[in-house]
Amino acid sequence: MSTSTQSTPPTNRGFSTTLHTAVTAELLEQDAALPLDFMPAPVGAPSSDVFLTGATGFVGAEILWKILEHSSARVYCHVRARSVEEGHERLAQSLRTLGSMPRSWRARVIPVLGDLSKPCLGISGSEWAEIAAHTGTIFHVGALVNHVAPYRMFRRPNINAVHELLRLSATTAQKQIHHISSLGYWSGYCGEASEASRNLAGPGAQAPGYLLSKWVSDRLMEQASERGFPVAIYRLGYVSGGWHGASNLRGWLELHLRAFARLRLMPEGETQLAVTPVDLLAADLWALSQRPDAIGQAYNLAYREQVISMADVEQAFADIGLPIRRVSGAQWYAAFQAAPQDAYMELLQVFLQESPPQWNAERHAFSQRVSAATGARLGHPAPFSKSSYLKAMLGGFVQADRELQRRTNSSVA
Repeated sequence: MSTSTQSTPPTNRGFSTTLHTAVTAELLEQDAALPLDFMPAPVGAPSSDVFLTGATGFVGAEILWKILEHSSARVYCHVRARSVEEGHERLAQSLRTLGSMPRSWRARVIPVLGDLSKPCLGISGSEWAEIAAHTGTIFHVGALVNHVAPYRMFRRPNINAVHELLRLSATTAQKQIHHISSLGYWSGYCGEASEASRNLAGPGAQAPGYLLSKWVSDRLMEQASERGFPVAIYRLGYVSGGWHGASNLRGWLELHLRAFARLRLMPEGETQLAVTPVDLLAADLWALSQRPDAIGQAYNLAYREQVISMADVEQAFADIGLPIRRVSGAQWYAAFQAAPQDAYMELLQVFLQESPPQWNAERHAFSQRVSAATGARLGHPAPFSKSSYLKAMLGGFVQADRELQRRTNSSVA
């Protein structure tokens, strides 16, 4: 990924959005049609063991933590690594960011080497057979996430992977599937929505490629559920860092916060973004997955969302003793261009070429409405305190970024 050489500042004045990629509606309809030969397996002997994809990712690590904390299950963790030892270390690194390691984690976490884009998820035949024989539940959190890549880049890791997981669910004995999706599923929906609504129209062919792939995979899981596969779907909005300080360093919000902290500068202007802290979301998702009536439901998880503004961020930086000065967009961009660049700053450069997201109060109200039933199932969880949360999240975020810079400078020296 290269840094742009443009000399004029982009139009962005806050958090940024994504490139749109044009595809045909016919292609989406074709990809979203579940082949007729996909049918569920008979129910077998119950098993508490779990197969988890995306275990080293931002949300996946939180789900792994919840499984280890609240059950005695063994967890087969799908991971990209060159060896089992490397897989264990990658999983350990992900868990360490969330706090002290869960007890007996190493004995219960089984790395499964693979790749979502490959047949059978890149899993060897013997391991596929072991997982099929011993697990009773699948948590599918893994996906290729890239907010500027074209749709074709996602078809194998995000769509074909759903086919493979359905095959796994139907191998040997039936396995429950808990599928992590996106609230972007509703982007193109028109009309009155309820929990039973089906977004048959799709998000529209001009949506970002990643979002299109999430809509297609969601539709495939819906059809599988209608055929008798034991599926539950969980649609997430923007998932931000947790109260424990762990953050998605490649997220839109987090990339901007990194730059603001390093430059001690923020551009003037205002932008808003609705977020849900990852640890709150993971706790709710786990609670929903354990309900006796979980299967067959599609849960929309926007009820905890809070709207974070640039003014909120500015105040939070001041509260943690790191005041940020507001300057014009041109001044801020010039300072950004002059600052030392790393992979994260280069990624932010890509986002900065785009317009800021348009805060859409009507769309946010829609998200709150479709998620109301899910919130009711959990007893209407209280909203989180934005000021307390931002201070906790920013404190951990800044500390982690300083440590990253220290390690980078040490390796260069």
